[in-house]
Amino acid sequence: MSIKHSLIFLTLILVLMISIPSAAVQDYTKWRLPTGAKRRLGKGTIKEFQFSPDGTRLAVTTSIGIWLYDIQTGKEIDLSAAHTDSIRSVSFSPDSKMLVSGSVDGSVRFWDIETGNLLKTLTGHTDSVLSVSFSPDGDVLVSGSGGGSIRFWDVETGNLLKSLTANRHAAYMPVHSILSTNFSSDSKMLVTGSWDKTIRFWDVEKGKHLRTLTGHTGQVSSVSFSPDGKMVVSASSDETIRFWDVETGKLLKILKWYRHTVLSASFSPDGKTLASNSVDGSVRLWNVETGKHLRTLKGHTRSVLNVSFSPDGKVLASAGMGAKICFWDVETGNLLKSKTLTGCMGSVLSVSFSPDGKMLVSGSADKMVRLWHAETGKLLKSLIGHKDQVMNASFSPDGKMLVSGSADKTVRFWSAETGKLLKTYKGGKWWVSSVGFSPDGKTLASGGVGTRLVLGDEGSTVRLWDAETGNLLKSLTEHTGAVLSVSFSLDGKMIASAGTDGSVRLWSTETGNLLKPFTGHMGYVESVSFSLDGKMIASGSVDGSVRFWDVETGKLLTAFTANTGEVKSVNFSPNDKMLASGNSDGSVRFWSVETGNLLKTLTGHTRSVESVSFSPDGKTLVSGSRDGTMILWDTSLGK
Repeated sequence: MSIKHSLIFLTLILVLMISIPSAAVQDYTKWRLPTGAKRRLGKGTIKEFQFSPDGTRLAVTTSIGIWLYDIQTGKEIDLSAAHTDSIRSVSFSPDSKMLVSGSVDGSVRFWDIETGNLLKTLTGHTDSVLSVSFSPDGDVLVSGSGGGSIRFWDVETGNLLKSLTANRHAAYMPVHSILSTNFSSDSKMLVTGSWDKTIRFWDVEKGKHLRTLTGHTGQVSSVSFSPDGKMVVSASSDETIRFWDVETGKLLKILKWYRHTVLSASFSPDGKTLASNSVDGSVRLWNVETGKHLRTLKGHTRSVLNVSFSPDGKVLASAGMGAKICFWDVETGNLLKSKTLTGCMGSVLSVSFSPDGKMLVSGSADKMVRLWHAETGKLLKSLIGHKDQVMNASFSPDGKMLVSGSADKTVRFWSAETGKLLKTYKGGKWWVSSVGFSPDGKTLASGGVGTRLVLGDEGSTVRLWDAETGNLLKSLTEHTGAVLSVSFSLDGKMIASAGTDGSVRLWSTETGNLLKPFTGHMGYVESVSFSLDGKMIASGSVDGSVRFWDVETGKLLTAFTANTGEVKSVNFSPNDKMLASGNSDGSVRFWSVETGNLLKTLTGHTRSVESVSFSPDGKTLVSGSRDGTMILWDTSLGK
């Protein structure tokens, strides 16, 4: 590779790093929206990344699809999200004109890089497709599945050329997932790495199994041929990297440096250097001939998912959890540039509108509280301080403060205007699973949950706090299981709570006395919500049902089953005519409060919907999901 090409590649990298923030002007929040959606906030939780062979494109796989970036401009080009389940593997064609993806839905799909169009869908696997790889000549695609099957496809026609099964190597080694596939440089041989700790070689033309290599004591997460085809390198959860002779199958050397799973290992183009990455956030460079550790590259704080050399081998790119990408000088180990791609975040566990409907607050599994502009979808502030996932976040009634409850066992107050941390309450020995202000803003209620949902002790207590001083006012202790949700009545005189004991309980906020229990659910009650007129309480449960209760009498008014698995969240519309539910199958459903009839089912999330909230004018519903996104829905569709 010439010096000219090296400089071009490095220039493209630097342009990417400088210009990525401008990508937001393209308004990705409106790309490929599901029916009924106004906008999508967030790009999902990051899974994998791949650079195109020509160095012009970056594919970032998240929980909702594949985001394609132009390296020269740093702008998002497209979002591919046509799979019906999460994507587990992607690979560029050698000419960089196509991208192929393998999914949990069992399909393999080809995408045109220039247009973003879906070119073809290949079906036949009966399990998740965990690995896809092009042959160097670009004529053949191989896919490996969770069931141990390997399929070779004709790239041009999409026809299945042959199907193989990774049979048992020994009675104690069951067939398991094919985690990695890689062709030799002449496209004649395939190597696979498997969950069953083995490495297998295959003759591509004959479809014949050549040999099986054993020695790893953990799953083989990555396999790769050296550029000259004489060696294969494997990376494993047993914390080792191993080199194997292709001709004889002999183990040549073992590199052991990590105290954590090694996720992948890649040869430099000249075959002299090996780069490896691990769940401990480090990237390491090795001398292939001697096995000597050259240097450790530290720039990531979370798992590094992949590494990729530039065509000339002088620059190494690495990408990790949290969407951070680093570029390194291979010779010196110096960090050339790093950047966190905007929009990717952890599972969204809570979402809520501000009282004026102009802002949204979200709490997520990546420990962050985020403030968004509701109309434009612009991220206004990221509030940093929690040490564990944020289970719940909401506005004060006057919209001036935010409150968040976390698995770090604290409740934190923030200024909605500046994002400044105002005060911190310690919630005891338990995660703070739910928090909420009273309508007058003077009292805060919190519910707790243990890491194992243990019954009794502090996890079964609802706490009422003085919002100004932080003093504990009352502890409500009648639950026999962890408290998962709390909700004030509009007049602030009552509070409803729900928990793992399967009950909903109604309390007097003035005295702390239990007014009445509501029982009937057949499992944990995950969410509870007061109607605005204070006459009803709605509850959603892991038993798949939503129930309406009469506050005055304590009687069950109506019950209906969502048939969606668990009901994770419920919320009344401002006029009390509709109830929205978020469900574990990724759907959002609108129900008639009067009849209990299902009005509309909205689909678009790829994982469980943990939180739903109506805007104050009732025209919009926001849903937060474990897929790392929030979707704003048009509520008129539910009418």
